[in-house]
Amino acid sequence: MATDPWINHDIHRSVQAPPTPPLQFKSEVFKEVKPVKPYPTRERLLELFTLEDGMLKRIKPHHRERADGVVGWINPMRGDRYVRIDGKNCNIERLVSIFKGEE
Repeated sequence: MATDPWINHDIHRSVQAPPTPPLQFKSEVFKEVKPVKPYPTRERLLELFTLEDGMLKRIKPHHRERADGVVGWINPMRGDRYVRIDGKNCNIERLVSIFKGEE
């Protein structure tokens, strides 16, 4: 019994596997860049909010926010206040400057 215990079963396959593509480096792989949504216009802000004491307040109630309450949430890392308008998180300070017509 002088048989070789190792048998190469690959030589009996009729179909060979396709060759593997060459490796791609990070510089060769590009992600599709989504367009950045613009901040809302002053007209859109006038539809949604009123400005009282330098804070934006909603005209109508929105989800769990009351109509007369200050809008948005505070980012715990930066301390800035943000609100989501038309699918974009917006900084309240910038919205106030747009609302006043400064920007």
